[in-house]
Amino acid sequence: MIHRLTIFTRWDGTAVDAREALHVSLYQSGDALSIQFSACLAPAYTVPPEPVGFTHGLWEYDVVEVFFARPDGSYLEIEVGPGGHWLVYEFSSYRQASDKTPRPLQYATRITDDVWEGEFLVPQAWLKCAPQECRVNVYQIRSVEQGREYLAWRSIPSIEPDFHRVECFEGLPPNALLEDD
Repeated sequence: MIHRLTIFTRWDGTAVDAREALHVSLYQSGDALSIQFSACLAPAYTVPPEPVGFTHGLWEYDVVEVFFARPDGSYLEIEVGPGGHWLVYEFSSYRQASDKTPRPLQYATRITDDVWEGEFLVPQAWLKCAPQECRVNVYQIRSVEQGREYLAWRSIPSIEPDFHRVECFEGLPPNALLEDD
């Protein structure tokens, strides 16, 4: 069984056109969590000038972000970009980074016309608990004609986007992530 999330809203809960939705699938793959996504990508999308790989400050460009909050309040942030860049940060509590050491992320990306598809694997050891024990939120930051647009699976009640608000995350249903066949 695969757990699917479709994101039809901006960070503040306002709707986006269905053609612009972010589609995410999560499933257990051995000792890792596989995350696949399909996203709308503007022709003028942005990528860092650095070589492909671990890239600090990736949120300044077009990205998909997945956060996993653990029962103890710590959380993991993973960002991936259309150019093959990624970052993984560990936080002990709200915006308190405890580990920004580059980690190898198995990540593949493909762009076809205005669709960006990607897949990455999150080792179980990085989650530090079962995926069903985590609360999750998924975001997309993308370039648009007016500047930048911020999509969120679960909206954030604030004046501006703050993706670190773990109280806005939601748990996955029990038995949502079973082994991939």
